[in-house]
Amino acid sequence: MRPAKRSRHERDTPDEKPFKDHPTLYLDDGNVIITAGRMLFRVHVSLLSKHSSVFRDLLRDARDRFRGMLHLTVEDASEDMEALLNVI
Repeated sequence: MRPAKRSRHERDTPDEKPFKDHPTLYLDDGNVIITAGRMLFRVHVSLLSKHSSVFRDLLRDARDRFRGMLHLTVEDASEDMEALLNVI
């Protein structure tokens, strides 16, 4: 018996990725990746630590790795994280 076909919305497409690199805040020379929702931000640990004691504490204890670098996952919406990182 053949399994039921999935609807068009349930099909996996080859170009569909679980995450999307932010168009301007995924820096080639960044050294930490922050995931907010499905958006990835690649920024500099030194700038985050300098401007935010919360990030400084989170990064000091961080052990997760993603794409070969330090990784933080936050509960914030990607739009909120984008706004915060643009200010920093």
